[in-house]
Amino acid sequence: MPIRAGATCFVAVFSLNPAEADEIAGAVRAFGAECAVALTPARLREILIGTRCNGLLLSFPSMIRIDAAGKALIRTLEQIYPTARAKWKPSDRSFSVMATHGSVARTLPDFLSACAVFPARRIRASERVAKTLNIHLFAETGPDEPENTFSLDLSTGGILLHSTGEWRIGDTPHLSFLELPWDAPVKAEVRHVFPWGIPFHARSIGVQFEGMAAGHAENLRFLLYGKKD
Repeated sequence: MPIRAGATCFVAVFSLNPAEADEIAGAVRAFGAECAVALTPARLREILIGTRCNGLLLSFPSMIRIDAAGKALIRTLEQIYPTARAKWKPSDRSFSVMATHGSVARTLPDFLSACAVFPARRIRASERVAKTLNIHLFAETGPDEPENTFSLDLSTGGILLHSTGEWRIGDTPHLSFLELPWDAPVKAEVRHVFPWGIPFHARSIGVQFEGMAAGHAENLRFLLYGKKD
């Protein structure tokens, strides 16, 4: 059965085998979803940077064959998107699906339906790191006392952080980091809002840093990656 009427669903398909990738992509489109095909982990990352995606469909044999860097990328992506692994059977031109993160879907239509209710998103172009930093979160207007919170992951371009505040996309909070005692909070813009109850997400906001000073960026880069350039 197709995904529900009115739903939109974009899935990234990954396989090292072009013929297998085309077959899986064809099945995805037959059930009413859109998709893009990646034949390398690097291409998968490019697609997810440039396109809002609802889920990932990964070739099971290819996941065994990719190198350690590719496996590390996939592990990170599985914490972001609904993900399933597909095994293509050339003998009878069919494949099985096994969900790997947060879903018990056992068929492709079930998996695509789960993807359709997940808010489509892109990944950051800058390298993200799962790191906990203590943060004072100041609203643009409102009480002087900040919300004391923490990061879920971050990069030199932005941060995903837990917040119980009421935020809207476009709001401009300010942040200061306990581990990085800067003179003034850094301005940011809210790009994503994840209220409680969104599958695969803690209640959080994703913000992009705005106008971070060069010295601050160097200190943050060193904290994250052990280097300043």
